[in-house]
Amino acid sequence: MSTEAVKPQALRRPPGGGRVTLEHLAAATGLARTTISDIMNRNVGTKYSAETRDRVMKAVNELGYLPVRAAQQLARGRSGQIGLMLTRDFSNPFFARVADVVEREVRKLGYRLQMTVTDGEEGSEAERLRQLQSDAVEGLIIGPVYEKLDLDMHANLLKGSLPTVLFGGSIGSVFDEVAIHDAIGWRLAIQHLTERGHRNIAFLSAPPSRLTADNVNERFSALLELRVAGVFHAEWIFWQHDTGRFEDSLAVSREFSQRWLQAPADDRPTAVICHNDQVALTALSAFHEAGIRVPNDLSLIGCDNLPESAYLVPSLTSIDNHVDEQMRQAVNRLMARIESPGADRATIVVQPSLVTRGSVISVHREP
Repeated sequence: MSTEAVKPQALRRPPGGGRVTLEHLAAATGLARTTISDIMNRNVGTKYSAETRDRVMKAVNELGYLPVRAAQQLARGRSGQIGLMLTRDFSNPFFARVADVVEREVRKLGYRLQMTVTDGEEGSEAERLRQLQSDAVEGLIIGPVYEKLDLDMHANLLKGSLPTVLFGGSIGSVFDEVAIHDAIGWRLAIQHLTERGHRNIAFLSAPPSRLTADNVNERFSALLELRVAGVFHAEWIFWQHDTGRFEDSLAVSREFSQRWLQAPADDRPTAVICHNDQVALTALSAFHEAGIRVPNDLSLIGCDNLPESAYLVPSLTSIDNHVDEQMRQAVNRLMARIESPGADRATIVVQPSLVTRGSVISVHREP
């Protein structure tokens, strides 16, 4: 069957700079509109000769045709989009890194990323989830999720129809999960300090605002174990809500600095572990303001190993949660779920490591 429909016309854009349509391409190439649509929208262009495809692409390039996404989605029966719902904003640069890795990974697989950022409130998350569903995303990554939150509501909204992967922590939900083994990271940091003679260690934290007491105990179990062992003391564990704002972390770091300066020298911690590198950065600033030298007076360890941590003064020792690997695993798991919707749920756990730099020194122990 011939694909020729009419005699080709001279290639020219629509008058007035209007949008180039399939009809314009058909008229310019002398091919049927359905042929143009097959090649441009339906991914079935291989049934036509190379000469026909080349003729269409020549017209596309010369006329500046841009396909309408909605039409492509309708023709292909799929959107080509993956959703990413972040439950934290970009105040903490860690989550910009998360978004960047996911975008690159899905692009490699031929998908586009549809991202939304929530304020961590149930109503907001439900609304954003409905928006992603209305955009017909083919799969969804949600995180960070360290607690049950309103995942029952999410499961009810999704009704098993949308492949979904959580990242951040393993909470035993109905969804696939990619988690970091927090306890191993904290133990690595503690071991690094105790091997260097530190016996009084403080902790500056920014736990998610919806963590319950049980969730806190589970997530920070390694720290609580050391508290029982006498390495941590209640008065040197500082908690705050995770607002993601530097100024809030700085306020807690300043509070710690003042308490440290007012404490008897023998009672002062010799090292501080921070919940993340963002908190550690504000701690460096607060300590500098207060005249507390890092690492001479206080050793400091962060968590997340953000790229900028290597360029602080001093460079920051940090627990590397391997965010790139976490998000690659999340994308891979989502692709597997899209391919096999009925497969058993899976939990993938990434092992952290410790990157040692200049913010930790050994302290002298009394004989």
